[in-house]
Amino acid sequence: MARALVPVPIIMANTTLSGGTSTAQGLFLEMFFTAELAFVVLMLAQEKSRDTFIAPIGIGLAFLSCMIPGTFSLCLYCRMQN
Repeated sequence: MARALVPVPIIMANTTLSGGTSTAQGLFLEMFFTAELAFVVLMLAQEKSRDTFIAPIGIGLAFLSCMIPGTFSLCLYCRMQN
């Protein structure tokens, strides 16, 4: 089923850290981004108020603000080191 959904070979979809990132850095970034997302969900969706209907927008923006640096900043950091 995964082969039908992904147009490239599965081996190309790896979830490893980039070359210049240590395991401790990857762990810290993962903990920080997960804590940010959990905090945003708790503050926006769990808290019942008149503005709860806007929660998906805030959660989406928080997800975007976690994914962009988590995906691309480590790549840029490694390029700057070379």
